[in-house]
Amino acid sequence: QLPSISDQELQQNYLNYLKWTEPLVLMLELVDDKVQAQRVVTLGLAVDWQLGARLAGAVKPEFQEQTVGLVAGLKVTKFFKIELLGITASEKAIPELSKCLDDHNSYIRNMAAEVLEKIGTEATIDPLIKLLDDDDYSVRSSAADALGKIGTEATIDPLIKLLYDDHYQVRISAALALGKIGTEATIDRLIKLLDAPDSDVRIRAADALGKIGTEATIDPLIKLLDDHHSSVRIRAADALGKIGTEATIDPLIKLLDDDHYQVRISAAEALGKIGIEVAIDPLIKLLDDDHKYVRIRAAEALGKIGTEATIDRLIKLLDDPHSYVRSSAAWVLGKIGTEATIDPLIKLLDDPHSYVRIRAAETLGEIGKEATIDPLIKCLDDNDYWVRKNAAKALAKIGIKPAINPLIKYLDNPHSYVRIMAAEALATTIGTKAAINPLIKCLNDDHSYVRRITAEALEKIGTKATIEPLIKFLDDDHPDVRIRAAEALGKIGTEATIDPLIKLLDDDHPDVRIRAAKALGKIGTEATIDPLITLLDDKESDVRIRAAEALGKIGTEATIDPLITLLDDKESDVRIRAAEALGKIGTEATIDPLIKLLNDEDSEVRIRAAEALGKIGTEATIDPLIKLLDDDHKYVRRSAADALVKIGTEAAIDPLIKFFDDDDFLVGSRAALALGKIGTETTIPKLINLLKTKEFAATNYNYIFEETINTLNAIQERYQIYNPTYSPKPTQTMYILHLSDLHITTPEQATLWSNQLAQDLIQDLQIPHLDALILSGDIANYSTPEEYQAAQQFLDNFRQDFSLDSKQIVLVPGNHDLNWELAEDAYDLCLRKKYQGELKEGHYIEESPRVIRVRDEAKYQQRFLHFSQFYQAIKTEAYPLDYDQQAIIDYFPEQNLLILGLNSAWQLDHHFRARASIHSGALSNALTEIRRNPDYRNCLKLAVWHHALNSAGSDRITDQGFMEQLAKAGFRFFLHGHIHKAETSLFRYDLSPTGRKLDQIGAGTFGAPTQELIPGYPWQYNLLKIKDNQ
Repeated sequence: QLPSISDQELQQNYLNYLKWTEPLVLMLELVDDKVQAQRVVTLGLAVDWQLGARLAGAVKPEFQEQTVGLVAGLKVTKFFKIELLGITASEKAIPELSKCLDDHNSYIRNMAAEVLEKIGTEATIDPLIKLLDDDDYSVRSSAADALGKIGTEATIDPLIKLLYDDHYQVRISAALALGKIGTEATIDRLIKLLDAPDSDVRIRAADALGKIGTEATIDPLIKLLDDHHSSVRIRAADALGKIGTEATIDPLIKLLDDDHYQVRISAAEALGKIGIEVAIDPLIKLLDDDHKYVRIRAAEALGKIGTEATIDRLIKLLDDPHSYVRSSAAWVLGKIGTEATIDPLIKLLDDPHSYVRIRAAETLGEIGKEATIDPLIKCLDDNDYWVRKNAAKALAKIGIKPAINPLIKYLDNPHSYVRIMAAEALATTIGTKAAINPLIKCLNDDHSYVRRITAEALEKIGTKATIEPLIKFLDDDHPDVRIRAAEALGKIGTEATIDPLIKLLDDDHPDVRIRAAKALGKIGTEATIDPLITLLDDKESDVRIRAAEALGKIGTEATIDPLITLLDDKESDVRIRAAEALGKIGTEATIDPLIKLLNDEDSEVRIRAAEALGKIGTEATIDPLIKLLDDDHKYVRRSAADALVKIGTEAAIDPLIKFFDDDDFLVGSRAALALGKIGTETTIPKLINLLKTKEFAATNYNYIFEETINTLNAIQERYQIYNPTYSPKPTQTMYILHLSDLHITTPEQATLWSNQLAQDLIQDLQIPHLDALILSGDIANYSTPEEYQAAQQFLDNFRQDFSLDSKQIVLVPGNHDLNWELAEDAYDLCLRKKYQGELKEGHYIEESPRVIRVRDEAKYQQRFLHFSQFYQAIKTEAYPLDYDQQAIIDYFPEQNLLILGLNSAWQLDHHFRARASIHSGALSNALTEIRRNPDYRNCLKLAVWHHALNSAGSDRITDQGFMEQLAKAGFRFFLHGHIHKAETSLFRYDLSPTGRKLDQIGAGTFGAPTQELIPGYPWQYNLLKIKDNQ
């Protein structure tokens, strides 16, 4: 069929869509007609270079010289051409790539080597071998890596030659490559190198053989253990340790007697890795070695083997004359961790060397037995701070009650440092209420540091019983103690701590005021706001900063104006924190002051203002942030780009493209990353034009060029299209069926109505297909499971005539889709005078002056339960009962259509029958999602709900402010039902000639009882025919 498809049809309907790429690749592998194969590749290259390159390598091998030649002939930068030739993955690209191996730019040579590696056939070997003589070590290294992956015998000799290279990285790459090849021929060549006169070559050969790691390498490596050069013996031991078979053990044990201590160390480490009991006795003997590091490594190897047979000899090592050996032995014994190790380790707590005592304390903490508690508690009296500290930590790890009483006794020790450690241990170790009273006694300790640690200890215990003692600390003479007490109270965070902390805001010491402000910010009640606002005038800038941070955490509107005032503070750090705080609050009132801050003289202030505006994310912030992309400071430009990404606006696309070639690579990189997230179809041609520019390709050493390709690929993947200029203009009419007020009650109705409707659409109106079916509420009459079963039957029957998928059906509830009985059950009867909670208007029903019914919110949501279950039967997921989630987005990518379904009946029940409205939270959540999803930007947007904006009755939507939000978000139509008659009108909130407007489309009733029909209006349905958004 390929010859019968025109060029235009092939490009527009197939080549331009990512979904057809793999099928086209498979097809081209079977095309025997050279002309047709070349034609497809030529057309593909016209649509997208990367697509064309992919197809060029997919044709039959005998055609690839011509098709890859088309890629090689493209007028693109050398960098991009290498990339495209790599995509072909064809051997026919090798000649063109080989030309790049002589390029003066090492980056180009490196890239060509990487592409040759990807092609990976024998034909790439000669060009890569040529690169092994390159002047740039990184190119030689890349070539070696590539040859190792190709892995044929032809690569062995050139790689062996590279073992003599001057640069260590190249020698390592050569050894790794030879290890990957790992053939018998490789092994034979490397074994021969073990006799090379150059010890460095013998070392590299040993490394390579160790990486190959087969049994054939063992004997040659064992022979190398007798090499006269110690470095060679070391590497041979390392290699045998990696291989790790039993055959290597005896030679390694023999090496434990080597003259060179480093060789003995390597042998011990190798035996430790192998981890076999046969090695224990030889390693135990090594514990008597003259060299301390040998003894240490032997101990560590025994620790890895880890049997009880090693314990006695390791215990003897605790008497080693060298402190570092004793310390290592203690660590190893701790790893083995049996009870037999405890007493020897306890003795080590009296070691003359503090480092050994520290290690012993740590190790005993790891073992964690009760028998260690008393010795560790005695260590709290040690003359070395770190011994005391680690003893306290060890007790913390053990964490058992027998330690409490001894520690409490130490709170009365004459030495302050002992009391400090005891307090720390009591808090971090056990943290029980039993420690509170003894710690409280420490409030009167003469030493301020003891009082400070006591405050920290009480904070860690953190019960209400600690609050009063901590409040007393707020009057301590020493500021450090007051600081710790304030921090502790802030973490406990009850209302009882607020007043004492507020008083502390007047403290003479600025650090105390800072901690008090921070603590109040953590507590975060309204009672803390006014005192914190007062602190914004503090003479110390650090205090003002902490007050601003605290107010930002509290985040109520009452804090906004004081924080805005702080944006004019003379200290830049204060302005920064004020901007951050306003960003966290994030209301519209904060936008203008933050925009003004984008002109601040301090770059860091401008950065924080940009970040704050990015968090707020409204349209008003876009233009100022776009201007900020021209800032002199690179970090400011980066922040502006990041903020625009968060907002996700199309208006930022062109300014972001402008910054791809910014002098600072990271600015360009951020702009590319941003565009990858928010770019639309219209961005694709702009990026393609950018990639054609030779000057752009050289920007920032080609890095940004690669980022641009990634950005282009991301947008193409998201839209599943290569180039919108090849997209056919949609000519097909879209058909949307809108039904409302069905009031279905019986299965008989379902069968009758579905047949009549299908017949009407197919035979009378000759509708070829339906793109969507919308049911705008009152689907059932009494919202019972039986009625919804009938409604499901209606839809199942109708869907068979139009092959409708569940994704094409949009359902919203009406006032008849909530169950009155479930609504009544949600109200609990009680006497007004006995009700303790707050009575909110509309949340209760007054039965009499004395009796009320108050609703249970959880039960109240259940009145939509039967509708939710029906929704799940149709759409495969339940309708959400949380009101702020009742804004459902149905997206139709092929039709470029978005339908937003809203619940206008969310406040209604059996008593309050006229409360029609749209939940502001649900709408806000949906509009945010729509704004941030680039797929939704250019599509036709419809909104649907049940109630009318205008009707004769009181049950209409009276608060119509949400309509402005829909209009601003680009919604073109809104659909509703409820009034039982079809009508259309225009809703315009902006009366200017070009103002935003929405077309209103109301549906008649499809199945209401006869008595509910409006005179002159029969049963009706709406069929929307949409073409070019009209």
